[in-house]
Amino acid sequence: MTYKVEFPEFDLGGIEIPAGFEDSSWHNDASPCWINVERRMCLWVDWPNAADREHPTMSRFVITRTDEEGQHTDSMFAAFESDNYNELIAWLSDSAKTA
Repeated sequence: MTYKVEFPEFDLGGIEIPAGFEDSSWHNDASPCWINVERRMCLWVDWPNAADREHPTMSRFVITRTDEEGQHTDSMFAAFESDNYNELIAWLSDSAKTA
């Protein structure tokens, strides 16, 4: 499915999903998500306004790890968290250099 189907009210707020991530959103999740199978990570993007989030204390951008098939691992601990889009892009760029 796509975030537009699973979360019809959700607005990306003008940000672009980084290249290599495919929409894997599911309405039972707290927010839309995009999977990058090659890099074994999932990008969760939440509402810009923290008060609109299911978990207001969570960051807007969260990266979790996946297995080689793109499935979530048992550990849902975040590899990255931030409310700043530029920090997300920098982290993805830095992590690509070390991969």
